[in-house]
Amino acid sequence: MELARRIVLASELAQEDPDRAVTHNKGIMNGISALALATGNDTRAIEAAAHAWACRSGRVRGLSRFTLSPGHRVRSSAGR
Repeated sequence: MELARRIVLASELAQEDPDRAVTHNKGIMNGISALALATGNDTRAIEAAAHAWACRSGRVRGLSRFTLSPGHRVRSSAGR
């Protein structure tokens, strides 16, 4: 339960603090870029698109968001 709360807290911080958002997003992009590179896709275009999406509100925010459901399960949503 404590781990779930910490995951949600880290996600909330990434939505509010630009420095935390950059670190949060870089972790996500490390995995996405590795997959893109392995499959022969343009990693620069994917990185640029992801960072533009993270800044769509006028300031950088986390690419993913986690919440805790009433049943104490962590839920993930992206792109909101």
